[in-house]
Amino acid sequence: MLIANPMYDVVFKRLMENERVARFFLSTMLNQNVVDVLFHPQEFTYKKDPPQDEKVLCVSIFRVDFVATILSDNGERKKVLVEVQKSNEEDDVLRFRKYLARQYAKVDIINGERFILPITTIYLLGFKLEGINTPCAKVERSYIDMVSGKRIEAKNYFMEQLTHDSYVVQTEFISDRFQTRLDQLLSIFEQKNYFSDNIKYLKFYNYDPEDNEIRAITDILQKIGANKEDRERLEIEEEAHRIEAARYKAHFGEIESAKKKLEASLKEKEEVIAENEEALAAKDEALEKQRQTILNYAKYLLSTGKSAEEIIAETGLNKEEIPL
Repeated sequence: MLIANPMYDVVFKRLMENERVARFFLSTMLNQNVVDVLFHPQEFTYKKDPPQDEKVLCVSIFRVDFVATILSDNGERKKVLVEVQKSNEEDDVLRFRKYLARQYAKVDIINGERFILPITTIYLLGFKLEGINTPCAKVERSYIDMVSGKRIEAKNYFMEQLTHDSYVVQTEFISDRFQTRLDQLLSIFEQKNYFSDNIKYLKFYNYDPEDNEIRAITDILQKIGANKEDRERLEIEEEAHRIEAARYKAHFGEIESAKKKLEASLKEKEEVIAENEEALAAKDEALEKQRQTILNYAKYLLSTGKSAEEIIAETGLNKEEIPL
Protein backbone atom coordinates (compact mmCIF):
# COMPACT_ATOMS: atom_id res chain seq x y z
CA MET A 1 0.00 0.00 0.00
CA LEU A 2 1.42 3.40 -1.03
CA ILE A 3 0.65 6.14 1.49
CA ALA A 4 1.68 9.74 2.16
CA ASN A 5 4.44 10.07 4.75
CA PRO A 6 2.84 11.40 7.98
CA MET A 7 6.13 13.00 9.03
CA TYR A 8 5.37 15.74 6.49
CA ASP A 9 3.55 18.69 7.98
CA VAL A 10 0.68 18.95 5.50
CA VAL A 11 0.02 15.21 5.91
CA PHE A 12 0.05 15.26 9.69
CA LYS A 13 -2.25 18.28 9.55
CA ARG A 14 -4.73 16.29 7.47
CA LEU A 15 -4.68 13.43 9.96
CA MET A 16 -5.25 15.71 12.92
CA GLU A 17 -8.15 17.41 11.19
CA ASN A 18 -9.99 14.11 11.53
CA GLU A 19 -11.34 14.08 15.10
CA ARG A 20 -11.50 10.29 15.24
CA VAL A 21 -7.86 9.97 14.20
CA ALA A 22 -6.79 12.78 16.53
CA ARG A 23 -8.50 11.11 19.50
CA PHE A 24 -6.92 7.76 18.63
CA PHE A 25 -3.46 9.30 18.22
CA LEU A 26 -3.57 11.18 21.52
CA SER A 27 -5.28 8.37 23.47
CA THR A 28 -2.64 5.90 22.31
CA MET A 29 0.35 8.19 22.87
CA LEU A 30 -0.84 9.38 26.30
CA ASN A 31 -2.19 5.95 27.27
CA GLN A 32 -5.48 7.43 28.47
CA ASN A 33 -8.94 7.71 27.02
CA VAL A 34 -9.44 11.06 25.29
CA VAL A 35 -13.12 11.89 24.91
CA ASP A 36 -12.76 15.34 23.35
CA VAL A 37 -10.00 17.05 21.36
CA LEU A 38 -9.64 20.45 19.72
CA PHE A 39 -6.55 21.12 17.60
CA HIS A 40 -5.10 24.60 17.06
CA PRO A 41 -2.31 24.19 14.47
CA GLN A 42 0.18 27.02 14.02
CA GLU A 43 1.17 27.60 10.39
CA PHE A 44 3.54 29.61 8.22
CA THR A 45 3.53 30.22 4.46
CA TYR A 46 6.38 29.28 2.15
CA LYS A 47 6.59 31.05 -1.23
CA LYS A 48 8.96 30.03 -3.96
CA ASP A 49 11.09 32.97 -5.08
CA PRO A 50 10.29 34.16 -7.66
CA PRO A 51 6.68 32.88 -7.63
CA GLN A 52 5.64 31.27 -10.91
CA ASP A 53 2.25 29.73 -10.20
CA GLU A 54 0.64 31.40 -7.18
CA LYS A 55 -1.93 28.63 -6.78
CA VAL A 56 0.60 25.83 -6.44
CA LEU A 57 3.64 27.58 -5.11
CA CYS A 58 2.00 29.60 -2.33
CA VAL A 59 0.66 27.17 0.26
CA SER A 60 0.30 27.08 4.00
CA ILE A 61 2.85 24.67 5.41
CA PHE A 62 2.75 23.63 9.02
CA ARG A 63 5.84 24.21 11.10
CA VAL A 64 4.59 21.26 13.16
CA ASP A 65 3.60 23.37 16.13
CA PHE A 66 0.30 21.74 17.08
CA VAL A 67 -1.70 22.63 20.14
CA ALA A 68 -4.56 20.40 21.28
CA THR A 69 -6.81 20.87 24.26
CA ILE A 70 -8.10 17.49 25.39
CA LEU A 71 -10.61 16.15 27.87
CA SER A 72 -9.88 12.72 29.34
CA ASP A 73 -12.53 10.34 30.65
CA ASN A 74 -11.61 11.27 34.24
CA GLY A 75 -12.70 14.88 33.57
CA GLU A 76 -9.15 16.29 33.38
CA ARG A 77 -8.39 18.93 30.77
CA LYS A 78 -4.86 19.54 29.53
CA LYS A 79 -3.00 21.17 26.70
CA VAL A 80 -0.95 18.89 24.45
CA LEU A 81 1.79 20.28 22.21
CA VAL A 82 2.84 18.05 19.29
CA GLU A 83 6.16 18.65 17.54
CA VAL A 84 7.04 16.84 14.29
CA GLN A 85 10.68 17.30 13.31
CA LYS A 86 12.35 15.43 10.46
CA SER A 87 15.86 16.88 10.73
CA ASN A 88 18.13 17.63 13.65
CA GLU A 89 19.14 21.30 13.64
CA GLU A 90 20.79 23.22 16.46
CA ASP A 91 18.20 25.98 16.60
CA ASP A 92 15.22 23.59 16.89
CA VAL A 93 15.54 23.17 20.66
CA LEU A 94 15.71 26.94 21.17
CA ARG A 95 12.77 27.50 18.81
CA PHE A 96 10.56 25.05 20.64
CA ARG A 97 11.61 26.36 24.06
CA LYS A 98 10.39 29.80 22.97
CA TYR A 99 7.19 28.26 21.65
CA LEU A 100 6.74 26.30 24.88
CA ALA A 101 7.23 29.50 26.89
CA ARG A 102 4.47 31.22 24.90
CA GLN A 103 2.11 28.34 25.59
CA TYR A 104 2.89 28.45 29.33
CA ALA A 105 2.07 32.16 29.32
CA LYS A 106 -1.18 31.73 27.42
CA VAL A 107 -4.62 31.62 29.05
CA ASP A 108 -6.97 29.22 27.23
CA ILE A 109 -10.64 30.00 26.62
CA ILE A 110 -12.92 26.94 26.64
CA ASN A 111 -16.68 27.42 26.32
CA GLY A 112 -16.23 31.06 27.31
CA GLU A 113 -14.26 30.18 30.47
CA ARG A 114 -10.61 31.05 31.15
CA PHE A 115 -8.29 28.18 32.03
CA ILE A 116 -4.60 27.75 32.82
CA LEU A 117 -4.14 24.18 31.60
CA PRO A 118 -1.36 21.73 32.46
CA ILE A 119 0.89 21.00 29.47
CA THR A 120 2.07 17.72 27.94
CA THR A 121 4.45 17.54 24.95
CA ILE A 122 4.77 14.92 22.21
CA TYR A 123 7.83 14.92 19.93
CA LEU A 124 7.85 12.92 16.67
CA LEU A 125 11.50 12.91 15.57
CA GLY A 126 13.02 11.78 12.30
CA PHE A 127 16.44 11.34 13.88
CA LYS A 128 18.05 9.47 16.77
CA LEU A 129 18.78 10.85 20.22
CA GLU A 130 22.11 9.67 21.55
CA GLY A 131 21.78 7.06 24.29
CA ILE A 132 17.96 6.73 23.97
CA ASN A 133 17.61 3.51 21.98
CA THR A 134 13.86 3.05 21.86
CA PRO A 135 11.14 4.04 19.39
CA CYS A 136 9.00 5.62 22.11
CA ALA A 137 10.00 7.05 25.50
CA LYS A 138 8.14 8.91 28.22
CA VAL A 139 9.76 11.58 30.39
CA GLU A 140 7.63 11.35 33.49
CA ARG A 141 7.44 13.61 36.50
CA SER A 142 6.96 12.48 40.07
CA TYR A 143 6.64 14.28 43.40
CA ILE A 144 9.34 13.22 45.88
CA ASP A 145 9.41 14.06 49.58
CA MET A 146 13.03 15.18 50.01
CA VAL A 147 12.93 14.51 53.78
CA SER A 148 11.65 10.93 53.71
CA GLY A 149 12.67 10.10 50.13
CA LYS A 150 9.18 8.72 49.48
CA ARG A 151 7.01 9.38 46.44
CA ILE A 152 4.05 11.73 47.03
CA GLU A 153 0.97 10.27 45.35
CA ALA A 154 -1.19 13.42 45.49
CA LYS A 155 -1.26 16.00 42.68
CA ASN A 156 -1.14 19.74 43.22
CA TYR A 157 -2.46 22.47 40.91
CA PHE A 158 0.60 24.71 41.39
CA MET A 159 3.06 21.93 40.53
CA GLU A 160 1.00 20.62 37.63
CA GLN A 161 0.91 24.02 35.91
CA LEU A 162 4.68 24.58 36.13
CA THR A 163 5.99 21.17 35.05
CA HIS A 164 5.07 18.74 32.30
CA ASP A 165 5.41 15.18 31.00
CA SER A 166 6.93 14.52 27.57
CA TYR A 167 6.60 11.69 25.06
CA VAL A 168 9.34 11.18 22.46
CA VAL A 169 8.99 9.04 19.33
CA GLN A 170 12.16 8.24 17.35
CA THR A 171 10.99 7.02 13.95
CA GLU A 172 14.37 5.53 13.07
CA PHE A 173 14.00 3.03 15.93
CA ILE A 174 10.51 1.84 14.92
CA SER A 175 10.73 -1.92 14.31
CA ASP A 176 8.47 -4.50 12.64
CA ARG A 177 6.54 -5.15 15.86
CA PHE A 178 2.80 -5.00 15.21
CA GLN A 179 1.35 -6.36 18.44
CA THR A 180 0.13 -3.60 20.74
CA ARG A 181 -2.01 -0.58 19.95
CA LEU A 182 1.10 1.61 20.29
CA ASP A 183 3.08 -0.66 17.91
CA GLN A 184 0.38 -0.28 15.30
CA LEU A 185 0.27 3.51 15.65
CA LEU A 186 4.07 3.74 15.44
CA SER A 187 4.05 1.59 12.28
CA ILE A 188 2.34 4.50 10.51
CA PHE A 189 5.40 6.68 11.17
CA GLU A 190 8.02 4.08 10.20
CA GLN A 191 10.60 5.64 7.87
CA LYS A 192 12.17 2.63 6.14
CA ASN A 193 10.19 2.20 2.93
CA TYR A 194 10.31 5.46 0.99
CA PHE A 195 8.89 5.49 -2.53
CA SER A 196 12.41 6.38 -3.72
CA ASP A 197 15.56 8.14 -2.51
CA ASN A 198 14.31 11.34 -4.16
CA ILE A 199 10.65 11.03 -3.16
CA LYS A 200 10.42 10.60 0.60
CA TYR A 201 7.00 12.14 1.05
CA LEU A 202 5.48 8.85 -0.19
CA LYS A 203 6.17 5.48 1.42
CA PHE A 204 5.04 1.90 1.28
CA TYR A 205 3.04 0.56 4.21
CA ASN A 206 3.69 -3.16 4.48
CA TYR A 207 1.08 -4.14 7.06
CA ASP A 208 -2.49 -5.30 6.75
CA PRO A 209 -4.22 -3.46 9.60
CA GLU A 210 -7.24 -5.15 11.12
CA ASP A 211 -7.79 -2.37 13.67
CA ASN A 212 -10.45 0.04 12.38
CA GLU A 213 -8.59 3.09 13.74
CA ILE A 214 -5.35 2.18 11.96
CA ARG A 215 -7.28 1.48 8.78
CA ALA A 216 -8.94 4.91 9.05
CA ILE A 217 -5.46 6.45 9.18
CA THR A 218 -4.09 4.46 6.24
CA ASP A 219 -7.20 5.29 4.18
CA ILE A 220 -6.57 9.02 4.68
CA LEU A 221 -2.87 8.66 3.89
CA GLN A 222 -3.59 6.55 0.80
CA LYS A 223 -5.99 9.18 -0.54
CA ILE A 224 -3.43 11.96 0.04
CA GLY A 225 -0.74 9.94 -1.77
CA ALA A 226 -3.03 9.35 -4.73
CA ASN A 227 -4.25 12.95 -5.05
CA LYS A 228 -2.32 15.07 -7.56
CA GLU A 229 -2.86 18.40 -5.76
CA ASP A 230 -1.80 16.90 -2.43
CA ARG A 231 1.36 15.48 -4.02
CA GLU A 232 2.13 18.93 -5.44
CA ARG A 233 1.80 20.40 -1.93
CA LEU A 234 4.10 17.69 -0.61
CA GLU A 235 6.63 18.49 -3.33
CA ILE A 236 6.51 22.15 -2.31
CA GLU A 237 6.97 21.26 1.34
CA GLU A 238 9.90 19.01 0.40
CA GLU A 239 11.39 21.91 -1.56
CA ALA A 240 10.81 24.27 1.36
CA HIS A 241 12.61 21.91 3.71
CA ARG A 242 15.44 21.46 1.18
CA ILE A 243 15.87 25.23 0.89
CA GLU A 244 15.66 25.63 4.65
CA ALA A 245 18.22 22.84 5.15
CA ALA A 246 20.49 24.35 2.47
CA ARG A 247 20.28 27.78 4.11
CA TYR A 248 20.99 26.26 7.49
CA LYS A 249 23.91 24.28 6.02
CA ALA A 250 25.25 27.41 4.29
CA HIS A 251 24.82 29.45 7.48
CA PHE A 252 26.52 26.71 9.50
CA GLY A 253 29.27 26.55 6.85
CA GLU A 254 29.81 30.31 7.12
CA ILE A 255 30.03 30.01 10.90
CA GLU A 256 32.51 27.11 10.61
CA SER A 257 34.56 29.04 8.03
CA ALA A 258 34.63 32.16 10.24
CA LYS A 259 35.54 29.99 13.22
CA LYS A 260 38.45 28.41 11.31
CA LYS A 261 39.66 31.83 10.16
CA LEU A 262 39.48 33.13 13.73
CA GLU A 263 41.34 30.08 15.03
CA ALA A 264 44.02 30.53 12.33
CA SER A 265 44.30 34.24 13.17
CA LEU A 266 44.60 33.49 16.90
CA LYS A 267 47.21 30.82 16.22
CA GLU A 268 49.18 33.27 14.06
CA LYS A 269 49.01 35.91 16.80
CA GLU A 270 50.08 33.36 19.40
CA GLU A 271 53.05 32.42 17.22
CA VAL A 272 53.99 36.11 16.81
CA ILE A 273 53.64 36.63 20.59
CA ALA A 274 55.77 33.55 21.22
CA GLU A 275 58.43 34.81 18.80
CA ASN A 276 58.38 38.25 20.44
CA GLU A 277 58.65 36.68 23.89
CA GLU A 278 61.67 34.64 22.70
CA ALA A 279 63.26 37.76 21.21
CA LEU A 280 62.64 39.74 24.42
CA ALA A 281 64.06 36.90 26.51
CA ALA A 282 67.19 36.80 24.31
CA LYS A 283 67.51 40.59 24.54
CA ASP A 284 67.13 40.49 28.34
CA GLU A 285 69.79 37.78 28.52
CA ALA A 286 72.18 39.83 26.38
CA LEU A 287 71.57 42.94 28.52
CA GLU A 288 72.20 40.97 31.70
CA LYS A 289 75.50 39.65 30.30
CA GLN A 290 76.49 43.21 29.32
CA ARG A 291 75.62 44.44 32.82
CA GLN A 292 77.66 41.69 34.43
CA THR A 293 80.60 42.62 32.19
CA ILE A 294 80.33 46.28 33.25
CA LEU A 295 80.06 45.31 36.94
CA ASN A 296 83.15 43.12 36.63
CA TYR A 297 84.98 45.99 34.95
CA ALA A 298 83.88 48.32 37.76
CA LYS A 299 85.34 45.87 40.29
CA TYR A 300 88.60 45.90 38.38
CA LEU A 301 88.71 49.69 38.32
CA LEU A 302 87.94 49.75 42.03
CA SER A 303 90.91 47.41 42.66
CA THR A 304 93.22 49.78 40.80
CA GLY A 305 92.35 52.59 43.19
CA LYS A 306 89.93 54.48 41.02
CA SER A 307 87.43 56.64 42.88
CA ALA A 308 83.67 56.13 42.73
CA GLU A 309 83.27 59.29 40.67
CA GLU A 310 85.85 58.09 38.14
CA ILE A 311 84.18 54.63 37.86
CA ILE A 312 80.74 56.26 37.36
CA ALA A 313 82.15 58.51 34.65
CA GLU A 314 83.82 55.57 32.88
CA THR A 315 81.11 52.85 33.18
CA GLY A 316 77.88 54.84 33.39
CA LEU A 317 76.82 52.98 36.55
CA ASN A 318 74.88 54.58 39.40
CA LYS A 319 76.64 55.05 42.70
CA GLU A 320 74.41 52.34 44.24
CA GLU A 321 75.51 49.85 41.56
CA ILE A 322 79.24 50.21 42.21
CA PRO A 323 80.40 47.10 44.15
CA LEU A 324 82.16 48.90 47.00
